[in-house]
Order: sequence, then structure tokens, then C-alpha cells
Amino acid sequence: MHTRDDLIKDQVKCWITYTTPETEKIVSSHLHLLPKFESGGQNGLGQGPRYCPSIETKVVRFSGREHHIWLEPEGILITLAV
Repeated sequence: MHTRDDLIKDQVKCWITYTTPETEKIVSSHLHLLPKFESGGQNGLGQGPRYCPSIETKVVRFSGREHHIWLEPEGILITLAV
């Protein structure tokens, strides 16, 4: 029902990178600057199968591991034709 061009014409490129021990050190040393979350699962952080934790959540819960970091463009206005 769709052509390949239909499926990819409005996609925006995203990239993936990984944390390093230095990344974890930087995030850990700045945790005190983050707002406290008041709803959700453990420590007020999100829960559920579709929840993607933030980098600070990953560093706190799973320190010493390499984590994926998705780099996605922000501020793109998408207008839907009606």
C-alpha cells in the first residue's frame, strides 16, 4: 500500500553513541543539579516496558556499564497535511 519513498520521506536522521567511564563521571558529579521526580516507579523515576531511562537514571541504576545514547534532533516542526 506504500512505496519505499512514502515510508522514508519524512524521516529525520538519528545517531547512536555510547557512554564511557568519563561520561559516567561527568553525569555522576552533576546529579545534584537535576530536578527530583515526584511520580513513577523507584525513586520517582519512570517505569514500564516502554520507558526509556535518561542517562542520569542509567548511571545511577547501572553504574559501571556502557550505555547506548541516542542523539535525536530536537525542535523540528512537523506539519501534517489535513
